[in-house]
Amino acid sequence: MQRNEIDLSGRVAVVTGGASGIGLAVTRRFLGSAAQVAVWDVGDVPSDLPGEVLRDRVDVTDLAAVEAATARVVDRLGGVDILVNAAGIADGTWVVQDYPPETWHRELAVNLTGVFHTCRTAIPHMLAGGYGRIVNVSSMAAKDGSPNQAGYVASKAGVLALTRTIAREVAEANIAVNAVTPTLFDTPLFRDWESRTPPEVSQWAASRVPMKRIGRPDEAAAMIAWMASEECSFTTGMTFDLSGGRAVW
Repeated sequence: MQRNEIDLSGRVAVVTGGASGIGLAVTRRFLGSAAQVAVWDVGDVPSDLPGEVLRDRVDVTDLAAVEAATARVVDRLGGVDILVNAAGIADGTWVVQDYPPETWHRELAVNLTGVFHTCRTAIPHMLAGGYGRIVNVSSMAAKDGSPNQAGYVASKAGVLALTRTIAREVAEANIAVNAVTPTLFDTPLFRDWESRTPPEVSQWAASRVPMKRIGRPDEAAAMIAWMASEECSFTTGMTFDLSGGRAVW
């Protein structure tokens, strides 16, 4: 199938969680769109990517590590134009009264505080360059809840609120800040969650997708590529659903 390629030539993009799942699909799509890409992940980045990638092992919960990684991107690639926050975890499979506090804090640290750290660090470079696009990966669960996932859902809901807040702060600076809310997608994160979740819960979640299938990472990457481009010039603070119809059913 021929696709309409997004032009990201001359742009420098940072993709967190870019070693797998939606983040990896975004990395591939950006490289195919001629962007320079820095991938931040705590895991190994695949070696077969179609282009030159600045690989960096970064824990987004560590502000000092994020600041150091940003400095390396600016030094090597010249700036930061695009930030995609795709790093995330979903460790909780308990009802609230049994939810381990350490799991709650870890999910908020990675999924929400990590986004705060990367945005806080990247935005000054976007302001200096007079251009920026930020895409934060949230979840449909942030909108309608999901049992046994209190930490994940709360952290992803926080991402939506943070997205709207930052968008208002930089609206006059040619920096667009938006979010996507994927439903079930064929990613390692989903497969791990599915393996630890009671069958009735995963079946309930799947039944809520009217298209009767889970999403493909490349489908998310296609939307994110447009959101990261100059063509997304008058939309900010918005949430784009990747739900297979779940958002309106």
